[in-house]
Amino acid sequence: MRTMPRSIRLDKRLRSLLAEGARRTPFNQRELLRRTLRIHLREIIQREATPPEARVTNIDPWPRCCLAKAYRRADRAGAFLPCLRGFPGAASHHVEA
Repeated sequence: MRTMPRSIRLDKRLRSLLAEGARRTPFNQRELLRRTLRIHLREIIQREATPPEARVTNIDPWPRCCLAKAYRRADRAGAFLPCLRGFPGAASHHVEA
């Protein structure tokens, strides 16, 4: 496999952690960084790639029973909409194809 060198800027804290790891393990800093990436990179990608389940509003969603009732009412009201086309206020809501 072909390797490509990468230049990575590390802050002081990471450099000191790598130095400590090199002192306490049989690996040098470069190999320690490689092993850490191999072991943990997939986990980090999975954790960070999933979008957070943020809500658009702070209003709780309707319970299913209330939604069903609202849709039934909307269906009943929708049956009367064609007869409202001639009504003065209905023209602004009707879109001609």
